[in-house]
Amino acid sequence: MMPLSTAALISGMLTLVATPPNLVVHAELRRADPAGYTALLEVLALMGDSVDNVPGVPGVGPKTAADLVNQFGTVEGVLANLDQIKRPKLRENLEIHAEAARLSRVLVDLKRDM
Repeated sequence: MMPLSTAALISGMLTLVATPPNLVVHAELRRADPAGYTALLEVLALMGDSVDNVPGVPGVGPKTAADLVNQFGTVEGVLANLDQIKRPKLRENLEIHAEAARLSRVLVDLKRDM
């Protein structure tokens, strides 16, 4: 997975949130940049989305989520490397809410078998 800049991810997420036909944007991003699309899903899973009832991990916002994805690649990568996370409260939240993060990763992906 290629490294992502936090600014690009935040801009992409704000565009996604501000765009009414979210599925069209998701589908277009997935087609145009599969690696970027996957990374965006990992970020969204970690930070959650209250509008779409995606729980995420408390205390993880766009910058922290992007930093974690840049460092560990995926939600599973983050959870497998909790011992490398230096911020105690973040590490604790990730450990306590690991199942919510995994569920969130499933929830933010597009259903493709229709």
